[in-house]
Amino acid sequence: MPYCPRCRCEYAPGVMRCPDCGVLLRDLPPKRPPGRPPIFIEDLYVPGAALLTLLVSAGLLYLRLAAEWGQVPEPFGSMVRAQPPCFTAFYAIATVAAAAILALGFLNWLIRRD
Repeated sequence: MPYCPRCRCEYAPGVMRCPDCGVLLRDLPPKRPPGRPPIFIEDLYVPGAALLTLLVSAGLLYLRLAAEWGQVPEPFGSMVRAQPPCFTAFYAIATVAAAAILALGFLNWLIRRD
């Protein structure tokens, strides 16, 4: 039976690619190496983007608040303070959303690991 080496699912004869992850199917299941399962680079795209978004949005939120508190020197401080208030809300929402995505990804990893 065709077998997906990535998600370890079996499929009906005649299926060439895994419908879930798109990997070419093999005839025999691969032997599981002892120790940790392999990490695929595609599995790191969402956590990496969420981490980058979290760092950038938290940094921009801090910069915005520091400029409002007068801790950013001129002329940069006045430029940041001149931004509309919706930018501050966007930075806060992006920070919370990125943190939630990272937390959900970590919980998913905890549940699905071998």
